[in-house]
Amino acid sequence: MNETTARKTTRWYRNEGSSILVAEQPNGTESVFDLERIWPDFIRMTPVQQGMQEYGTKQFLSDKAASAKSLGFTEADKAKVWTERFEALVKGELRVNASGESAKVTVKKMTDNFAKITDAFKLTVLRDAGWTRFTPEQVAILKEYDESPDQN
Repeated sequence: MNETTARKTTRWYRNEGSSILVAEQPNGTESVFDLERIWPDFIRMTPVQQGMQEYGTKQFLSDKAASAKSLGFTEADKAKVWTERFEALVKGELRVNASGESAKVTVKKMTDNFAKITDAFKLTVLRDAGWTRFTPEQVAILKEYDESPDQN
Protein backbone atom coordinates (compact mmCIF):
# COMPACT_ATOMS: atom_id res chain seq x y z
CA MET A 1 0.00 0.00 0.00
CA ASN A 2 1.48 3.37 -0.90
CA GLU A 3 1.36 6.39 1.39
CA THR A 4 -1.34 8.17 -0.60
CA THR A 5 -3.80 5.26 -0.46
CA ALA A 6 -5.34 4.62 2.93
CA ARG A 7 -6.66 1.14 3.59
CA LYS A 8 -10.41 1.20 4.25
CA THR A 9 -11.00 -2.39 5.26
CA THR A 10 -9.89 -4.65 8.06
CA ARG A 11 -6.94 -6.90 7.27
CA TRP A 12 -7.19 -10.38 8.78
CA TYR A 13 -4.07 -12.53 9.06
CA ARG A 14 -2.43 -15.41 10.89
CA ASN A 15 1.28 -16.07 10.77
CA GLU A 16 2.35 -19.55 9.70
CA GLY A 17 2.84 -21.85 12.66
CA SER A 18 0.71 -19.65 14.90
CA SER A 19 -2.81 -20.05 16.26
CA ILE A 20 -3.25 -16.28 16.63
CA LEU A 21 -5.76 -14.68 14.25
CA VAL A 22 -5.37 -10.90 14.01
CA ALA A 23 -7.85 -8.32 12.74
CA GLU A 24 -5.96 -5.13 11.92
CA GLN A 25 -8.30 -2.19 11.38
CA PRO A 26 -7.48 0.76 9.10
CA ASN A 27 -6.55 2.93 12.09
CA GLY A 28 -3.95 0.33 13.14
CA THR A 29 -5.92 -1.09 16.06
CA GLU A 30 -5.57 -4.86 16.34
CA SER A 31 -7.95 -7.44 17.78
CA VAL A 32 -6.27 -10.74 18.62
CA PHE A 33 -7.97 -14.15 18.80
CA ASP A 34 -6.23 -17.38 19.82
CA LEU A 35 -7.82 -20.18 17.79
CA GLU A 36 -6.44 -22.77 20.22
CA ARG A 37 -9.02 -21.53 22.72
CA ILE A 38 -11.65 -23.07 20.42
CA TRP A 39 -9.58 -25.91 18.93
CA PRO A 40 -6.89 -27.02 21.41
CA ASP A 41 -5.21 -29.11 18.67
CA PHE A 42 -5.17 -26.24 16.15
CA ILE A 43 -1.38 -26.24 15.69
CA ARG A 44 -1.37 -30.00 15.03
CA MET A 45 -4.07 -29.74 12.34
CA THR A 46 -3.17 -29.98 8.68
CA PRO A 47 -2.79 -26.67 6.81
CA VAL A 48 -6.15 -27.30 5.10
CA GLN A 49 -7.88 -27.88 8.45
CA GLN A 50 -6.22 -24.77 9.90
CA GLY A 51 -7.30 -22.73 6.89
CA MET A 52 -10.89 -23.91 7.21
CA GLN A 53 -11.03 -23.09 10.92
CA GLU A 54 -9.35 -19.71 10.38
CA TYR A 55 -11.61 -18.74 7.47
CA GLY A 56 -14.79 -19.88 9.22
CA THR A 57 -13.90 -18.02 12.41
CA LYS A 58 -13.03 -14.86 10.51
CA GLN A 59 -16.30 -15.02 8.56
CA PHE A 60 -18.34 -15.69 11.70
CA LEU A 61 -16.73 -12.79 13.56
CA SER A 62 -16.95 -10.31 10.72
CA ASP A 63 -20.51 -11.14 9.59
CA LYS A 64 -22.08 -9.27 12.49
CA ALA A 65 -20.14 -6.09 11.67
CA ALA A 66 -20.52 -6.45 7.87
CA SER A 67 -23.03 -3.63 7.65
CA ALA A 68 -21.10 -1.56 10.15
CA LYS A 69 -21.07 1.58 8.04
CA SER A 70 -24.86 1.68 7.64
CA LEU A 71 -25.28 0.95 11.36
CA GLY A 72 -22.79 3.64 12.32
CA PHE A 73 -20.30 1.22 13.89
CA THR A 74 -16.97 2.67 14.89
CA GLU A 75 -13.80 0.57 14.74
CA ALA A 76 -14.11 0.16 18.52
CA ASP A 77 -17.67 -1.15 18.04
CA LYS A 78 -16.43 -3.70 15.52
CA ALA A 79 -13.70 -4.89 17.88
CA LYS A 80 -16.25 -5.26 20.69
CA VAL A 81 -18.61 -7.31 18.49
CA TRP A 82 -15.77 -9.54 17.30
CA THR A 83 -14.59 -10.14 20.86
CA GLU A 84 -18.11 -10.94 22.12
CA ARG A 85 -18.70 -13.38 19.28
CA PHE A 86 -15.31 -15.03 19.77
CA GLU A 87 -15.97 -15.51 23.49
CA ALA A 88 -19.32 -17.12 22.60
CA LEU A 89 -17.45 -19.56 20.36
CA VAL A 90 -14.99 -20.33 23.15
CA LYS A 91 -17.94 -21.11 25.45
CA GLY A 92 -19.40 -23.36 22.76
CA GLU A 93 -22.36 -21.11 22.06
CA LEU A 94 -23.34 -19.30 18.93
CA ARG A 95 -26.48 -18.07 17.28
CA VAL A 96 -27.38 -18.73 13.69
CA ASN A 97 -30.27 -17.25 11.77
CA ALA A 98 -32.41 -19.70 9.88
CA SER A 99 -35.56 -18.50 8.13
CA GLY A 100 -35.49 -15.26 10.10
CA GLU A 101 -35.35 -17.01 13.46
CA SER A 102 -32.39 -17.06 15.78
CA ALA A 103 -31.45 -20.51 17.04
CA LYS A 104 -28.88 -21.17 19.73
CA VAL A 105 -26.34 -23.79 18.70
CA THR A 106 -24.11 -25.33 21.34
CA VAL A 107 -21.19 -27.73 21.15
CA LYS A 108 -23.39 -30.24 23.00
CA LYS A 109 -26.12 -30.00 20.33
CA MET A 110 -23.54 -30.38 17.57
CA THR A 111 -21.94 -33.34 19.35
CA ASP A 112 -25.32 -34.99 19.88
CA ASN A 113 -26.28 -34.53 16.22
CA PHE A 114 -22.89 -35.61 14.87
CA ALA A 115 -22.97 -38.71 17.13
CA LYS A 116 -25.85 -40.01 15.01
CA ILE A 117 -23.76 -40.08 11.82
CA THR A 118 -22.68 -43.55 10.74
CA ASP A 119 -21.80 -42.92 7.08
CA ALA A 120 -18.03 -43.42 6.69
CA PHE A 121 -17.61 -40.71 4.06
CA LYS A 122 -19.48 -38.11 6.12
CA LEU A 123 -17.36 -39.05 9.13
CA THR A 124 -14.14 -38.54 7.12
CA VAL A 125 -15.37 -35.10 6.05
CA LEU A 126 -15.97 -34.18 9.69
CA ARG A 127 -12.56 -35.55 10.68
CA ASP A 128 -10.83 -33.66 7.85
CA ALA A 129 -12.55 -30.47 8.99
CA GLY A 130 -11.04 -30.91 12.45
CA TRP A 131 -13.88 -32.58 14.38
CA THR A 132 -12.48 -34.84 17.11
CA ARG A 133 -15.48 -35.80 19.26
CA PHE A 134 -16.30 -39.18 17.74
CA THR A 135 -18.16 -41.98 19.48
CA PRO A 136 -16.39 -45.35 19.86
CA GLU A 137 -18.68 -46.70 17.09
CA GLN A 138 -17.65 -43.86 14.78
CA VAL A 139 -13.95 -44.44 15.55
CA ALA A 140 -14.41 -48.07 14.52
CA ILE A 141 -16.20 -47.03 11.29
CA LEU A 142 -13.39 -44.60 10.45
CA LYS A 143 -10.72 -47.22 11.18
CA GLU A 144 -12.43 -49.77 8.95
CA TYR A 145 -12.84 -47.16 6.22
CA ASP A 146 -9.20 -46.07 6.44
CA GLU A 147 -7.98 -49.68 6.29
CA SER A 148 -10.18 -50.71 3.38
CA PRO A 149 -8.30 -51.57 0.16
CA ASP A 150 -10.27 -48.92 -1.76
CA GLN A 151 -8.69 -46.18 0.38
CA ASN A 152 -5.05 -47.24 -0.16
